[in-house]
Amino acid sequence: MALLAAAGVRAETAPAAGEGLGGWEVAAIVFALGMVLSLFHSVSLLRNSARPGPAYWLGRASSACAKSDARAAEQALLLWARTVWGDAAPSSLLEIAARLEREEMAQLLRQLREAARDGTAQWSGYLCREVLIGHLRELSAEGARRDG
Repeated sequence: MALLAAAGVRAETAPAAGEGLGGWEVAAIVFALGMVLSLFHSVSLLRNSARPGPAYWLGRASSACAKSDARAAEQALLLWARTVWGDAAPSSLLEIAARLEREEMAQLLRQLREAARDGTAQWSGYLCREVLIGHLRELSAEGARRDG
């Protein structure tokens, strides 16, 4: 105690037990909580931004059609369907065709499926891109208007 008195520290300056937190301690706790909440918010934003939407997959399908890459177009269309219909998404191009309920779309999807399977089927990347992808973009836009 004599040492503290010699240093000019008085016993009254230390908070007594049960007296509460000082201002700087409260500020530090608030700052730490703010940082933790900010971190959680940033992580959730990153998770949501990492999931491409329907427009992204239609763009990939369109590019694949332009390159006459039937397998890539098939994969992109299946991923598009998953983003549009979620867990109830079709697992094949034929199931997508059944949902579209339009014969010309079903025919294009059947041709695409055959081309993706054996690579020798007659398939027009141009028709796929202009007709099929165009129709699916309209379908996605209608769904977005309905949902939003």
